[in-house]
Amino acid sequence: MPAARQTLGTSTQSTPPTLTKRELILMVAEATGIETEVVRTLTQVILDTLVEQLGKGRRVEFRDFGIFDVRHRRGRQAHNPKTLEPVEVKPTRAVRFKAGRLMKAAMCGEQPAKRKTTAASVLVEAKLSGPRSLTSKSADNGKRASNRHTHVPTSASAAMPAARPTGQP
Repeated sequence: MPAARQTLGTSTQSTPPTLTKRELILMVAEATGIETEVVRTLTQVILDTLVEQLGKGRRVEFRDFGIFDVRHRRGRQAHNPKTLEPVEVKPTRAVRFKAGRLMKAAMCGEQPAKRKTTAASVLVEAKLSGPRSLTSKSADNGKRASNRHTHVPTSASAAMPAARPTGQP
């Protein structure tokens, strides 16, 4: 029996089994305690939105996970390798994925720094505290306590008090 030929870019290690959407849904449902049907619906909505936005040519970024963007390929002249006839290749669009920090670390076998909160912990906490916590920002109907959103005068004269007429106390 001839020895197996190894080509560039392949390995002799066996490929791990593929994770399917169904398995992913079951894993998320188990990790969060949310019903499988709800997770299935949310997953499909996320995927549909991703496809829709990429179809519109928009870039989709998931911080630390990666970036999906659309690449445009120009039309070109190619050759049929069997007959050597020229063949017209039409312009196309293709989706490109660029791995983020956590994805790169996982691919290199490194243990990336853990986030303070994970998506699963946020969902479990939200489930325990009720459905309102997913939509409201705080107990005061979504208003922030910081002063970042208070009105700041745009001109220097508006920021200064009115000057008193001279000669009056």
